[in-house]
Amino acid sequence: MILEQLNMLESTTDREGYTYLITHYLLENRHSIIEYKVNDILEELNISKSTLRRYSIDLGYKNFTAVQYQIYYEVSTGPHYRSCMSDEELWSKLEGKKRIVVLGDESSIAPLLVYKQIFRDTILPIDFQMYQSIPMKQLMQLNVTSDDIVFFVSLFHSNLGFELGYFDEYITLMKSLEERGIDHLYIGKVAKKKELHENFIEVNDKCIADRIHHLCMIFENIYGILDNIQK
Repeated sequence: MILEQLNMLESTTDREGYTYLITHYLLENRHSIIEYKVNDILEELNISKSTLRRYSIDLGYKNFTAVQYQIYYEVSTGPHYRSCMSDEELWSKLEGKKRIVVLGDESSIAPLLVYKQIFRDTILPIDFQMYQSIPMKQLMQLNVTSDDIVFFVSLFHSNLGFELGYFDEYITLMKSLEERGIDHLYIGKVAKKKELHENFIEVNDKCIADRIHHLCMIFENIYGILDNIQK
């Protein structure tokens, strides 16, 4: 599915490169991209026709027109997601926020990328990002403010593992977020609960499939909350 491809690219590519530029543009204009003329897109993005053609081929399509039609098809025939019951405790953490920023390793983020697309049509967009070597710089590049909430997702490493070095500068990052008034929530395996206070949702099933299911259901609940509010 092209929308899944685009969401993956937007979460993993360099934000300064043409791949991210085109990908972000396509996702932001997915409902009307079928109506756009190639020359207008080239002018707006300040890229060449060969760049757009190369991008389309890299996605697996003969030309950009095929990309436009595939996006149109998937947007108009997209799957329906269920709205789960509202979770008041979870909503209390999200109320008033303008964006969810999710940081995680590749294995933890991958099952969640499908939600990036459906959250685009809610009042609270979501931005998935893989961990980088300097996470604070990464959050600054994303322009994270107190209007956002940051989720740290980990299916395979506990918060203790983070503190012991799996996630560089984890403790420093937590303190920095608190000083800047940016709310954060740890979702994953928990080895130390005392230090986390109430800012965590534990995912600790022994079976990997159950962990993934539990993690996805958390995001289903978030979507259900937002969907119920918008009805």
